[in-house]
Amino acid sequence: MTSKWSGSPMKSTGSSAMASGRRVCPSCLVPLVRIQSRQKDTFGQWFLKCPLNIKGDPSTCGFIRSEAEYEALEAHPRRCEAAGGDWCAELKDLKQELAEVKEKLDRFGAAVWKQKSEQESRKLQIVLESSVVVPLLVGLVGVLFGVVVAEMWK
Repeated sequence: MTSKWSGSPMKSTGSSAMASGRRVCPSCLVPLVRIQSRQKDTFGQWFLKCPLNIKGDPSTCGFIRSEAEYEALEAHPRRCEAAGGDWCAELKDLKQELAEVKEKLDRFGAAVWKQKSEQESRKLQIVLESSVVVPLLVGLVGVLFGVVVAEMWK
């Protein structure tokens, strides 16, 4: 079910529009831009694209969907809640498990960062200690050399 758009490309009059009247990128939470395809296979079709999606730059948001795909994506949570059933509960369990795995991964990353920082600190400490020890040894050798030379002159 495609919705009809009014004057602004950011506002939708269809039933699938969000309460605010704007469609937003599920990743970035910014209003989507409505574009019409000029490519041969999809010429004339309307798509919703995140404004942070820059063609050819994989480091930017990759969200771009046809209007029908976006409406199906937007309707999915409502279908899940309305249908109930085991698969919906299983989906919620999987989402919870994914959140727990992400949290564990974050803690592991923090521990690795802490270990790396401590290791760098130890390296700096060794360098500082050797920068103090070496001059002391050189000074001691100099004093000993001076004492030996002084004894030889007597």
